[in-house]
Amino acid sequence: MSRLILTITNEQCPNKPIFIETSKEPYLLDSSKFPLETLNNFGEFRFITNRSIDSPLMFSNDDRTVEWTFPSKVIWFPIQTKAKLHSGKWLLEFHIESMGTWQIGIGFLLDWNIGPDWGFFGYLGSSSSAWAYDPTTGDIVYNTNSIHGNLPRITENSGVIGLELDLPQTEIGKFTFIIDGVRTPTKQLPNAGAVAIPAVCLLSRKFGRSSSGGYVYEFRGRLIDLQSNLSKLHQLKWIDNQTRAVIIQFNLFTSITLLMEFLSTGSLYPQSRFDPFSFQSQSSPHLI
Repeated sequence: MSRLILTITNEQCPNKPIFIETSKEPYLLDSSKFPLETLNNFGEFRFITNRSIDSPLMFSNDDRTVEWTFPSKVIWFPIQTKAKLHSGKWLLEFHIESMGTWQIGIGFLLDWNIGPDWGFFGYLGSSSSAWAYDPTTGDIVYNTNSIHGNLPRITENSGVIGLELDLPQTEIGKFTFIIDGVRTPTKQLPNAGAVAIPAVCLLSRKFGRSSSGGYVYEFRGRLIDLQSNLSKLHQLKWIDNQTRAVIIQFNLFTSITLLMEFLSTGSLYPQSRFDPFSFQSQSSPHLI
C-alpha cells in the first residue's frame, strides 16, 4: 500500500499571537493596520495537527511532515499551517517524498478577521480567497476552477513545490508557484496588505478537473416550482452521457454538499460533506 508523505521547509517564524478585533461583517485582514507590537509576528511553519486515534494522518518532524498512512472513508483532508505571513517576501518549499495514488493541493489562504475561508467544499482552492497548485494535473486552482492550466507536473513519485509570496503592506500582493525549479506565471492577489496562511489539501484518490467550471442552476420558489424546474431540466437533457459530476448544495442550519461523480468505468462515486454553521458572536478581541 503506497503512502503519501509531505514536508514543509522554511526558517522559523517568531511565534507570537496576533490580536484582531472582531466585527459583525467579515473582511480580509490588512497588515498595514496591524499595531506595531504585532508587525513582526508571523506564526510558525508547522502544520496544525489532528492526532485523533482513528485519523489516517501522522505528523512528525516537529509537525513539519504529514503522512497519510492508511485508507479512510474521508475523501480529503484540509491542513493549514500555523504561519500567518505578511509585510514582505516569503519563499516556502513543500517536499513531496511519496505521492502514491493520492492527489495533493498546495497553496495558501488569505486570512479574514473571522479566520480563513476554505470554501463550500472545504478543499484548498475552493473559495474566492484561496489558491492551490495541483502538481498531478498542472493547474492553478481558485474558487473551484482552474485559472491556469497546462503547467509543469510532477511526473515521478516525488518532487518539490515552491511557493513565492510577495506581500507588501500598501500594494497589491502576488504569488508564484515553482515546480521542481520551474516557475509558473505570477498571479495577483485581490488586496493590498494581504495576510497569507500556507496550507495543503490531501485527497484520497486522483480526481479529474474541468477548467470550464461546469454550469449552475439555482432553485428558488415553492416546492411545486422546484418540481416543475426539475422536469424542465430533464427535458433539456441537463444531465447526459457527457456529464462527469453533479453537485447539489443547500443550507439548512448546516452547509451541505452532495457530489455524484460519473467515473469512466461506468460506476458512480458518491460523496457528501456537512459543515454546521456557528451562530455565536463575540464583541471583544480574541486570539487567532
